[in-house]
Amino acid sequence: SPFQAIAFSPDENFMVTQEATLMKLWRIEGEEVRPLLTFNPNRNIAIGLAFSPNGSLFATGEQGGPIKLWAMPSAQPVGVLGGHTQSAIALAFSPDGRTLASMCDDRTVRWWHVATRREMLRFQAPNEDHYFFNLVFSPDGRALAARRVDNEGAITWVWHAPSLAEIAAAEVKP
Repeated sequence: SPFQAIAFSPDENFMVTQEATLMKLWRIEGEEVRPLLTFNPNRNIAIGLAFSPNGSLFATGEQGGPIKLWAMPSAQPVGVLGGHTQSAIALAFSPDGRTLASMCDDRTVRWWHVATRREMLRFQAPNEDHYFFNLVFSPDGRALAARRVDNEGAITWVWHAPSLAEIAAAEVKP
């Protein structure tokens, strides 16, 4: 069956796929690709997938559900980022892996502090989305670009990332 979502680990040794209601973790060795695990106890469909830059985590944005963080290579759940009211359809880790950005069908873009699982920032889009969602951090991690399509056509935003001081403050909050 076709994949609904797919992501490669940064070292290109692993791949996560979403097929129907199952997620699969694959091991890539040269030209050989072999399945390691099939998982997804809730049978939710992952729409967004992203690996952290060091490959120790991957995130899934599930249809109608929260964002989940999974440990590698066990694919054990290690955290939940709640707050979106609809499907998180695009995910991107910052280059240092401390921040995860998510774009959702609820017309929000949110920035999450990965270690504390807390929302740091939220931006609201003015109009209803239709399709084509993109989310990417700049190579230095200081800016986030988001693109979506609404009734007025394609819209692109660029936001500046939280400063190191803002991230450090989020790390020490209870």
